[in-house]
Amino acid sequence: MIEVFGTSTYYEDLPAGYRDKRERGHIYEALVPYSGEEHPRRLKVVAAEEGTEPWCEVEEVTLNAIRAAPAVPELELATREALIVRKAKCRRVILLSCPPANWQSGPSSSEGVYLVAPIYSFKSHDGADHRSRVKAYAYNTLFWLPGDETCGMLEGCVRLDRVQPVHSSLMEAKPIKLMPDALDALTAWYGAYLTNRIPQRIIEYRSEALKQLG
Repeated sequence: MIEVFGTSTYYEDLPAGYRDKRERGHIYEALVPYSGEEHPRRLKVVAAEEGTEPWCEVEEVTLNAIRAAPAVPELELATREALIVRKAKCRRVILLSCPPANWQSGPSSSEGVYLVAPIYSFKSHDGADHRSRVKAYAYNTLFWLPGDETCGMLEGCVRLDRVQPVHSSLMEAKPIKLMPDALDALTAWYGAYLTNRIPQRIIEYRSEALKQLG
């Protein structure tokens, strides 16, 4: 991957003032919910007395149950709404999108929401073969990232099937970003995942790398 895009490193340090910027390729720590839950869970009011907070419990529901849900004034919910309970983790992410344009339409307006790609560090069970195959673009949802002690980055990968919107208030900037070539590679591979069209430069590298792995 480094060989394809001609860069000797993936990361660069950021100058003072980086916390106030939102630029593509910057690395943040963000609150990222886990995805892929088969059954949604929501808060259900089981007891409510005027002037006190409602007593709630978590229940597993279906999409049809949420579609048919009545209003719940105790939780300020309208019909067809629910407070969903999801497990989340603060993890590093890469900012993919540009700052959103400002707009206003009646009471609705734009928000500071960005598209981010979560980073997952390799674990002990991720063997050398798996890591090499991620690096060789074998999986359309995984993008390899090298470790770099000076940047505090562990070897791992970006999960492209976990790209999601995150509000700016839930993003804490880190003093590092991807080098332009590395960001270009990530963007190209994300585009390939979305469109099933792999850029020629990646096809050539991928074919040779996978051939060497056998």
